[in-house]
Amino acid sequence: MCMRCATGGFLESRSGCSETGIREKQLPSPSESSSKCRSSVPAKRRASLPDENEPAVKRRKQEEEDTFRPTDPLSNPILYWTDHHRWPSASLGNIPATMSKLASTTKRKSESPHRSDRLQLLAENGVFMKTSTKLSKSSKDMCGRLLRESRDICRYTAIPPDQLINLLERVAASNEARLRRDVMPWIVPSAELLYFCGELNHDYIGDAVDADWIRCATMGSTRPKPDYCAGLLTHAYNQAELAALRAYASAQRPVFFTPELSFPFLVCEVKTGETGLNQADRQNIHSASIAVRAIVELYKAAFGVQDPARITNLYGQVLAFSISHDNDRAQVYGHYCALKEATNDELEFYRYPLTFVSLSAADGADKDRVYSFTRNVYDRFVPEHLHRIKAAAACLPQPPMQTGLSFSTSELGLSEAGSQEADAVDEFRVPGTPASTIESEQMRRLMQQVEEQKRLTEQQQQQMEQQKRLTEQQQQQIEQQKRQLEGELERQKHQMQEQMEQQKQVIVSMNKELQRLRGDE
Repeated sequence: MCMRCATGGFLESRSGCSETGIREKQLPSPSESSSKCRSSVPAKRRASLPDENEPAVKRRKQEEEDTFRPTDPLSNPILYWTDHHRWPSASLGNIPATMSKLASTTKRKSESPHRSDRLQLLAENGVFMKTSTKLSKSSKDMCGRLLRESRDICRYTAIPPDQLINLLERVAASNEARLRRDVMPWIVPSAELLYFCGELNHDYIGDAVDADWIRCATMGSTRPKPDYCAGLLTHAYNQAELAALRAYASAQRPVFFTPELSFPFLVCEVKTGETGLNQADRQNIHSASIAVRAIVELYKAAFGVQDPARITNLYGQVLAFSISHDNDRAQVYGHYCALKEATNDELEFYRYPLTFVSLSAADGADKDRVYSFTRNVYDRFVPEHLHRIKAAAACLPQPPMQTGLSFSTSELGLSEAGSQEADAVDEFRVPGTPASTIESEQMRRLMQQVEEQKRLTEQQQQQMEQQKRLTEQQQQQIEQQKRQLEGELERQKHQMQEQMEQQKQVIVSMNKELQRLRGDE
């Protein structure tokens, strides 16, 4: 009686059937019979004959492929033993290294196409990481003025300016959170903290840290979440303008990108590593292009019929800025849009490189360049930005009067657009923490940090005052010792002069005595 072996082949039983007790004669296997038959055929003819084991081999390979079983003996020695009834001769010690090498090779091959795929998605949505000849000269001149004007540095950090280079070296291998805390204030100062410190007069400028842009549609990338962004707060508008903007807003035409921040004009991304700035640039151009598109769509809704020329005037104008930086380098771009050739309303979005600086190069000669630029954006660019938005909001149709119980999504703290992942799925979502509460908590923590840093600064100032008093005391002691030494020297001088006069008189008297003695002789 024959039984099926665990290896998948069929072998004749070497013992008798246990049920009948009859010992059967061992028969050759089909493979052995086939091999004997083929061995009796001449070599030339044997080469042309088909292999009778080919169907079984193909079937086994197909089973291996279907079950993802590798045929490499080193990768699966048990399968090798079931097929050959012996263990593979090679050592299994190199398996992890081999698999690791294969994995790393696959990773290296897939990284570059992955990045190009993202750029391709952006390009399909009209977003290009380059500049064009359609940028207006007036925008270039404006950017030049923002870069040239130097500003006084207002620090709300406890780090002295002369320790900046040491700080940059220390945080070189730190994560993004450390860079946001220690390096970003030297590049992109917070607009609200500048206002609280009395360095900024515009109270309508707000900022957000690591906040999701939950109320806008994307443009070929994931939902933006800048490390820092600055925009216009709600009290920048009057009630009529605010009502018109809220009635106009939608995911494709966003107004409030966060619950309290509208029409952002500055975005910043902080990255680490060798390729960090490239990733930051890619995220920044996506976020800034959405901000630029929001202004253009607002103008289309406000002036599309009565004054189309005002829409055309926006093309080629820098409407937003972005800053990418790591622990030492910083890149600044201006963002604008232009009409695609041979189209009437299809837009293309570009960036214009403004400057690239190193905070530590030449002993920090350019460490304040981007900081001054950001301050100039707050003071010089934002008033024009606000005027542009208010002019369009005044021309929007007024919303109808509401009656009964109705609430806007902004009052409920809900998103108008929702998550990008739920655009096509209508399902119940458990309400999370309102974004306004999160923003308030973040602001409270920032204020605590400012107070703590202020306290540390006061302590440092007190220590400096003590050191100054000690220095003054030491200087007084030195002056007193100097006066004592001068008096001692003067006294010794008088004594020496008196001694010299006495010696001179003695010599004169001796000469007279000698002359008298010679005269007597």
